[in-house]
Amino acid sequence: MTLKRPNSRVLAALVAAVFGASALGGVLYKTFVPTAARAGAEYTYASEPQWYNGPVAHPVLSGKNMAFVTLWEGNGLNLYVTDLDAHKDSKITINQSLSAGASLPSITENYISWMENRNNKYQVNLFERFNYTTNQIADSMNQIGRPATDGSHVVWAEANDDSFGSKIRSYNISSTNLETLASGGWVSNPVIAGKYAAWFQTTASCNSLAYRLCRPDEAVGNMVVYDFGSRQLRTVAQNVIVKYDPTMTETRLIWTQKFGTQYDLVQYDLTNSVTTRLTNTDVTEAYPVTSNGRVAFLAIPPSGYPRIANVLDLNTNVVDAMPYAGYNQEYVTISGNRVAWQEVRTDSRIYIYDFTKPNAAATGEQDFDHDGLTLSQETAAHTSDMNVDSDHDGIPDTDEVVLYGTNPSAMDSDGDGLTDYEELFYYKTNPMKFDTDGDGYNDGLEVKSGYSPLNPHPVKVTGHPYEWTAKARPLTYNK
Repeated sequence: MTLKRPNSRVLAALVAAVFGASALGGVLYKTFVPTAARAGAEYTYASEPQWYNGPVAHPVLSGKNMAFVTLWEGNGLNLYVTDLDAHKDSKITINQSLSAGASLPSITENYISWMENRNNKYQVNLFERFNYTTNQIADSMNQIGRPATDGSHVVWAEANDDSFGSKIRSYNISSTNLETLASGGWVSNPVIAGKYAAWFQTTASCNSLAYRLCRPDEAVGNMVVYDFGSRQLRTVAQNVIVKYDPTMTETRLIWTQKFGTQYDLVQYDLTNSVTTRLTNTDVTEAYPVTSNGRVAFLAIPPSGYPRIANVLDLNTNVVDAMPYAGYNQEYVTISGNRVAWQEVRTDSRIYIYDFTKPNAAATGEQDFDHDGLTLSQETAAHTSDMNVDSDHDGIPDTDEVVLYGTNPSAMDSDGDGLTDYEELFYYKTNPMKFDTDGDGYNDGLEVKSGYSPLNPHPVKVTGHPYEWTAKARPLTYNK
C-alpha cells in the first residue's frame, strides 16, 4: 500500500515531547569535540519526498524501515511504516486512529509495538508485517509505559494494581507467554536487544499513587540488566541518577547519567562488564539511541535552546551535529547508517541523514543557510544562499525546488495573482498553472470574484470552502 496524501498544511498543535527522568563512581573518562554541522539533510526520495514533509512526527528507525506518525489526517493521528529502500509506505492504523495518549512505537524488521489508552484501559499492540495484522497482547487497568521489542519479545513497564511501585512485563512473541521479570520500586521504560533487557529502577517515591506509573526524576537508583537465558537480574550501576530511558544493542548498554550538574553519556559493555563515561560536557546528551557503533542524541545546552540532533561515533570519538535551520529538533533515532529526527515547527517535518552519502564537507559544496540546497544548487535556482526562503512566500527554497517544482525566486510562480503558498496550502490550486480548472479565468480573478478556481463551471462560493488551514500565513524562520 503506497501512502497518498495531500501536501503539507499548517499544524494546529504539535505533539509535545515528554521528558522522562530517571552518579557513577570509578568510571573511565572520554570527552568529545563536536565537529562542524553537516551541510544539509538530504531528502531521501527524488520522486516523492513529500512523504516526510509535514506535518509528520515521531520517527523510529530499524534497518531499512522507519515508523512515523502522521498529524494531518482528518481522523486524527495515524501510524505508518515505510520501507526506505523500496520507497513505499504502509498504514498500520487502518481501522482506527491512534489514541491521544499513544506511546512512541518500537520497530524491528517484522514487528511494530506501541501502547494506547482507550476506555480507561491500557493496551499494548503488536503489528506483524509478514501477515499485516495487529494483535492486542495486553489490555489492563494498570498504567503501561512505552513497550520495546527486538522481534522475539516485547517488554514494558506496568504499574502494579495493588502494591507499591511498578513491574516489568515481558511477552514472548513465539510462545505468547506473558510474564513478570521484576517488580517493586519505580522504573524507566525498559529496552531490549537479543537475550538482554535493561532498565533503571529506584525505590524512591515518585509522589504518585501506587497503581500509577511515574518516571524516576533526580532519584538515586540502579541500572539493571535481565538475562533471558539465565533468567537472572544483575545490577550494572549502583546509586546513580539516570535521566531519560536507556538504549542498548546486544553488546552495549548506554544511558544519560548525572555527574554534579552535568548529564553525560555512560556505556556498559555487556561482553566484558567494563563501564565507560563517554562524554564530559556542559551539554546534556538527551534521549540516546544506539546502533552500529554510533550513538544519536539530542544536545541540549544549559539554556535549553537550541536542541540539535547529534551523533557520536564510538570508534573515532567524533560527534557530528545534524543540519540546523533555526528550529528545535526532537525524536532523534538511528539505525545502521541512517539518522532521522523531527524538526519542531508549525509544519512538523522528518529529516533523514545517510552517512553513506557524500556530504558538503566531503565534496567541497557549502550550504551557508542550511536549507538543504548547496551553493551550486542555489546558483542554478537563482536563490539566495543566505536565506532559506528567498522569495519570502512562506515556502522554503528546498521545498520549492525538491517538492513542488515552483519558482523559489518568485512568490507567484504562475502569475495568476495568488502566491504559491496560498495555492498550495489555502486554495489547493496548481501554483504552476495560471488557470487551474481551465475555464478561461485565472485563479486569482476567480478567487477575487468569489468563484471556485477548481470548478470549470461558474460556481459562486461563499467564503473559502477550499481553506484547509486556520489561516494562510507564511512560516517564520528563526535565523
